[in-house]
Amino acid sequence: RLMIELMKTRRLIRYITEYDFLNLPPMEDNRMVIAMKILQFGVIWGWNADIYFGGLSYLVMIQLTLKFGYCYLTPFAFAGLGNLLGNFLKREEEAYWFGQLASKFELGIDAIPPTTMVVHCYLNHLRLPVSASLEPYLSAYRVSLETGDLGMGSICLCNYLWTYQFCGLPLVPLASDFRKILAELRLCQQEFLLAFLLPDFYFALNLTGQMENPTLVSWGKIHQSSLFTYKTIVSTEHPAELKRLYTQMFNALI
Repeated sequence: RLMIELMKTRRLIRYITEYDFLNLPPMEDNRMVIAMKILQFGVIWGWNADIYFGGLSYLVMIQLTLKFGYCYLTPFAFAGLGNLLGNFLKREEEAYWFGQLASKFELGIDAIPPTTMVVHCYLNHLRLPVSASLEPYLSAYRVSLETGDLGMGSICLCNYLWTYQFCGLPLVPLASDFRKILAELRLCQQEFLLAFLLPDFYFALNLTGQMENPTLVSWGKIHQSSLFTYKTIVSTEHPAELKRLYTQMFNALI
C-alpha cells in the first residue's frame, strides 16, 4: 500500500513548482494542525516499529498540506517525502530536491529540530559532503534545548558527534564541545543520553591525551556504568548500540 500511495502522491505534485510550494496559504484549521502533529508521532513510532506505517503518515501529511495549507510541520513532511523517494524509489535527485525545498521554508523554532533531522540524516549527503551537516545538527540540538523537543534534538546531537568523528576532524574542539554538552544534558536530567554518549566523550579525551584516569575507559568500567541505564531500552542488535559497543572496545584497546 505504501508504494501505491507514494506513486499517487508523486503524480499529484508533479506539476507543482517550487514557488507554489513555498507560497502555500497558511493552515487555518486548528484541527488539521493537530492532525499533523498526531501524524508526526505516527512517523516517529514508525521509525522504531513499522516503517510502512511511518511512511504512510508522511504521505497523509503531504495530502493535508496540499488541501489545507502550510503549517510548521510542512517542511518536515516534505523532507519525509524526499526520504521515501530516495529509499523506496531510488530517486536520489528528487529526494535531494525535496530536502532542499524543506530547508527553504521559513522554519519556525519548533520546526527546526525535526526538519533538520530528516534532511541531514537522509538527504543532504546525496549531493553534499557529510561534513556540511555538522553545523545544522549542532544548531538543531541547541534549538531543542529551548523548545523541549529533545527527542529530535538528541538524534541531531548523536549524529553531530558521530559524523564529526567519521569525518576525521581534529578532536580537541569536539572534546571542548562535549564538556558543555554533558553539562547541558545533566541540567536537563537526560540520564539515558548521558550514558549513551559517555563512551564517545571518553573517545575524544582518550585520543587527545586529556584522559586523567585511563581506567575509566576500560571495557568493564564503561560497560558496567552505562549498561543499566538503557539495558531495557536499546537492544544489543540495534545499530546505534553496536556503534556504542565498538567505541567502548576501541577505548579499551587504546
